[in-house]
Amino acid sequence: MLNKKINVLLTRVVLFFLVALAVTGVYAARGLHGDGSFYMLSILTREGFTPEELARDYVLALTQFPAVWALKSGIIDLNALVRLHSFGLIVIPLIFWFGALAQQIKSNVFWLLLIAFSATYLSSGFFANGEYTTTYGMAAFYTSILLKEKISNLLALCICLTSFALIRSYEAMFYLAPLLLLITITRTLLLKADNRAVKLALCLSALFFILSFVVAARSILNPHSPGNLSGAIDFAPMIKKGHFIYLICSLLLAGIVYNFKNLQSSLIINILAIAAALTFAMNSQWWLSPEQHYRFRSISGLLLFFTLFSIAFFIFILKKDIRKIIPSLTFISISIFFTLYFSFVKYDFGYYNWSKIFERESLNLTLSTNIEKTLIYGNEDTAWDRGFNWSWSNPTLSIILRGKADIMILNHSTYHGWVPELNSLGSNPLEKYKRTRGLYGSTL
Repeated sequence: MLNKKINVLLTRVVLFFLVALAVTGVYAARGLHGDGSFYMLSILTREGFTPEELARDYVLALTQFPAVWALKSGIIDLNALVRLHSFGLIVIPLIFWFGALAQQIKSNVFWLLLIAFSATYLSSGFFANGEYTTTYGMAAFYTSILLKEKISNLLALCICLTSFALIRSYEAMFYLAPLLLLITITRTLLLKADNRAVKLALCLSALFFILSFVVAARSILNPHSPGNLSGAIDFAPMIKKGHFIYLICSLLLAGIVYNFKNLQSSLIINILAIAAALTFAMNSQWWLSPEQHYRFRSISGLLLFFTLFSIAFFIFILKKDIRKIIPSLTFISISIFFTLYFSFVKYDFGYYNWSKIFERESLNLTLSTNIEKTLIYGNEDTAWDRGFNWSWSNPTLSIILRGKADIMILNHSTYHGWVPELNSLGSNPLEKYKRTRGLYGSTL
């Protein structure tokens, strides 16, 4: 039987590992992954925010704030600015998830939210430059607060600010906003003890969710990039993955043990959870590569919708006792969290090593060269198509790691898609920025 002391210790351990995840991501400068280098270069050359489109501007400003604030404060150390950029993209979403979990640290909702975190951030969050990572974290944070019996005035302010930021966050609010609105209305109707400040915050939040739904719907009907939209709804390749099957099985097991008392301490359920976790961990072909994390973003959002809806239904409608310790739920949550966590961190260190080679090759260039002609491509462990390389962002990444644009690593010669216009930058667009060593330790 799992006693309260062990349960509390496990919750602290989980929160510690969330902090460690933030540290490894910033250390690896994972914010440069994907099109992150393009955004970083835009921030450095504009010396300010780089808004993309109406539906996402608030989250973009939030995650870019650390780097832009440093720029405006006169910081010109390039390596520091790059890591502050990664800080905004990685730490801010994790702060919302940390807050969501911390609000429920004394209830069994903690473990349901941990499964939601595993199904979202640990399944699609490697692509740090996606606004969806912050959007999902804010949705979980908001829901976690509303599930509390009492909401303080400070937390009322938090839900108001969070719901406001969600107005222009990500297109997933097309379906998350109605859910959050429903949870808001349900709490308002069922819990009459909230004070005036909390009731006002809930009313404002409801209004903000209506606005966020309209903004998301408008963006979907008039997409900034139709190709991104079609890619986001292309579920077929992802639902065939062992990763998706593992998530679905874990969610079903969690739902079963949460609702059936005779299974809440079941040895068979615990063995099934551990067996599934070990099978997944030992079969690396089931893991989602970094590139697949981006493709999994929509499924992550739908899994978050399902999980948050289920949690709210369990508590508000079925009146589940959230204080009761459910050992099998803890086992399931812990097993899925650590299984996905360590594969995620493995990719963090893999990205660091890949970027270190990329930086070294960038600095050794004597003329602009396609990536397949460099050691980045030739090394089997860091091949360009293993998930760390982004098809069109090699030039922008090499500019940042070199600190200048006179020579750069070009995209693969077979790539003929969209590329950013770099000719207007000149040969030394980062001339004002200083550093003594490369971001990944290379000698300049």
